[in-house]
Formats: sequence, C-alpha cells, structure tokens
Amino acid sequence: MLRNEIKRAIRYKHSFTLVMFDIDYFKMINDTYGHDVGDEVLVNLTNIIKQKIRATDIFVRWGGEEFMLFLPETDIEKAKVKIELLQKTIKEVQLTEKIDKPITLSYGLTELLFSDTKTSLLKRVDIALYNAKTKGRDRLEIL
Repeated sequence: MLRNEIKRAIRYKHSFTLVMFDIDYFKMINDTYGHDVGDEVLVNLTNIIKQKIRATDIFVRWGGEEFMLFLPETDIEKAKVKIELLQKTIKEVQLTEKIDKPITLSYGLTELLFSDTKTSLLKRVDIALYNAKTKGRDRLEIL
C-alpha cells in the first residue's frame, strides 16, 4: 500500500504525509496489568483512530504497539494539526477502565519528497518517531 501511495503522490505531484506512532510504555502496561488489558488498549485505540481519520487515510498496525497512518493529499502542516488533535483526543479518553492514568503516544511525521523511495521515507519517519521517544515521549517530531 505504501509503495502505491508513494507512486500516486509522485505521479500526480500531490502531497503525502506518513505518520508512525506507538503507545508509550506499552510493555509496562502488559507487564503490570496483563496482556488482556494491553489488548483492550490496542482495540480501543484503534477504534478511536478509525473514527477520527478520513475515509481516504490508510491506518495500519505496523507491529506490536506501533502503527502507521498514511495521509494522502496532506502536507506536513495539515498533518501536524490533525495529529495534535488526535493526540489531545487520546489523552482525554480512558482506553481501559483498568488504568486510571492517561495513556500517551509518541508520533513521528514526515512528508514525501519526490526523490523518496519506500526505504528512504520509512527510515525518515522511523527516525522522527525515535526522536519523539528520546525527547521525552508523549510528543510528535517532524523530520
């Protein structure tokens, strides 16, 4: 899917932003509360995100507690606003009744460069997420 979205954006010279995000301290959630609670967090988070994105956006689980959001026709500034609203929404809801403190996410954002390959785009968004994690989590970083 990612390869096709890259080709489409380059062909039509449209903007495209890729977002990679994960749940902060998810291993601790699983270790402290059990995998059933971790699964509940994943399901509830997924349902919230599906409600908040456009029909043309593509939302996938990348692995474990890590997700990708493909935002076609979206430049980096619009993506930043969208993710900041999503971040606020997720902090305000309780993803499980078994955890009484907010569960946060870290986000990496990058916009497609017309010279990008799938590999270069994935590397850049991964570095952006890594930067968000190392700068304290519960934040978004753009690269």
